[in-house]
Amino acid sequence: MRKTIKDLELEADNIMWQPCTVHTLQLVIRKSLALIKSLVSRAKCLIDFFMSPKQSEYLEKIQKQFIQHNSNSSSRTPIDVGKTAKYLRHVIADVLIHWNSSYLAWCQLLELKGYIHTLEANLAEEINQDSKKDSQRLTKVILTNDKWDLHCNLIPILEPFEEET
Repeated sequence: MRKTIKDLELEADNIMWQPCTVHTLQLVIRKSLALIKSLVSRAKCLIDFFMSPKQSEYLEKIQKQFIQHNSNSSSRTPIDVGKTAKYLRHVIADVLIHWNSSYLAWCQLLELKGYIHTLEANLAEEINQDSKKDSQRLTKVILTNDKWDLHCNLIPILEPFEEET
């Protein structure tokens, strides 16, 4: 496409190449995220952990426990446990070619942070060997408090760019 426009530029004075602003913004953001590669890759490891059906089921189960607990309390709005799809959150895949997917995945991770920490504690207490192994794997990939804080600080910085791209 670009070569065609360049050829046309040679033939006509009123034709000029106009780069896509959104694409340029995405490239700038992607390059900027390269500066915090360790933070990005660490979050991706945590996301990948919960992409497996088994781990996703763990996450769903822990959320359902909280939903049931909250619906049994004296909250004003009762939660219909039968329609949990309305309340449950799952991790969002981080797609390399779309920086926006990273942003959305991080936002979702922050929403799931409390559930993830509760799951980590619950798995560590299990006597089942598979659960113990899962606990060890989760402990290896879970974000440190500093990395959670960095993600928390990064979201408002990236938000305007996500809205424009």
